[in-house]
Amino acid sequence: MRSKKIVQLVMIASLFMLTGCWGSRELDELAFTYGFGIDKIDGEYSVTAQVINPEQVASKKTAGTGSPVVIYEGRDKSVLNAIRKISIVSPRRLYGGHLYTLIVSEEVAKEGLTDILDFFNRDPELRSDFYVVIAKDHTAKEILSMITPFLVAPTLEIFEQLELSSKIWDPSKATTLRELISKIPLKGIHPVVPSILPGKPSGGQSETNMKTPQPPLPSGKLAVFYHDQLKDWLEDEEARTFNTITNNVKNSVTTFPCSNGGHGVMESRNVKAKLAPDFSKNKPTMNVEVAFKGEISELDCGQDITTSDDFLKMERQIEKYLQRFFTTYTKSIQQNVGIDILGFGQEFYRKKPNAWKKIEEDWDEIFRELPVNIRVTVDLEHAGTIKNPLKEKIRGMDE
Repeated sequence: MRSKKIVQLVMIASLFMLTGCWGSRELDELAFTYGFGIDKIDGEYSVTAQVINPEQVASKKTAGTGSPVVIYEGRDKSVLNAIRKISIVSPRRLYGGHLYTLIVSEEVAKEGLTDILDFFNRDPELRSDFYVVIAKDHTAKEILSMITPFLVAPTLEIFEQLELSSKIWDPSKATTLRELISKIPLKGIHPVVPSILPGKPSGGQSETNMKTPQPPLPSGKLAVFYHDQLKDWLEDEEARTFNTITNNVKNSVTTFPCSNGGHGVMESRNVKAKLAPDFSKNKPTMNVEVAFKGEISELDCGQDITTSDDFLKMERQIEKYLQRFFTTYTKSIQQNVGIDILGFGQEFYRKKPNAWKKIEEDWDEIFRELPVNIRVTVDLEHAGTIKNPLKEKIRGMDE
């Protein structure tokens, strides 16, 4: 009897071991897809998959003898069937568990992203932390067909470029699938997505591009969406203002004019914005406070900063410059873009819910004329390694 129970326990345990392999596939049966591109051709979705070529990667033959990536394409009325049609030409099943970038053409983005995002969000193999990028002035396939000099796959290079630029270049932004999907249904805010441009598509599609490489680069223009449809583009100044007010800036570089001519440069590693909605006398107003902590990294002018009073004077100069800058380009976003990407409506919804109920229906019109009061504070920690410009010391030696 006891031996019978032991046999039963062994059989049950073996079932658990078997279920662990359920649905598993060998690595040599999978095509690891690092990027997908979505275009529209003759009313159908054209889905491009960028697949890693394991033989080329393993042998490190990334130039001259073969490409480290393979491009597959499928077309259909639906994204799912377009991807499945790739199985006609691919010897392996596409696997997106390592997806880095989803590139969508400008044409498709203007029509709307809901169906595309819903498909990629529902796929159980995919994580939701890959980046979504708009291909500006070119097709997504052209971007994916580029050969890049540093990394094995263009989509991986785009991913890392966005990772880096969003940390050190304040007009840049990286947007994940998770963030984009979460913002589309929100009240009082619309999503913003980065765009990408190839260097030279014709040259980038051949391995001669490796000699004088023209890799894809973030274009600097951020794509503005009204719900799920591409509506407009932000210029660098507007993009910097957007990122600053929405607390997307990790590092900032400000070039400011000196009081006596020339310019200085402040590098900031701590930038914080606070939004305070107000509804006094039934009139909505937004108060914005932006605090910079940084240091002077360049000073191409004769302004003295050797004393604490001089230091404070320079802080006030930078504050006035930045206050004018952000006020000007906030107004530009309000009037030229015309929809709330700054999250002002979201702040009313969260902090002034009763007021939001009164203005929600007409918010798009209200946003365009909303009074915005911007206050900037600058705290200079030190002026780099020296307090007075070397140029001034050399000039003093000549006198």
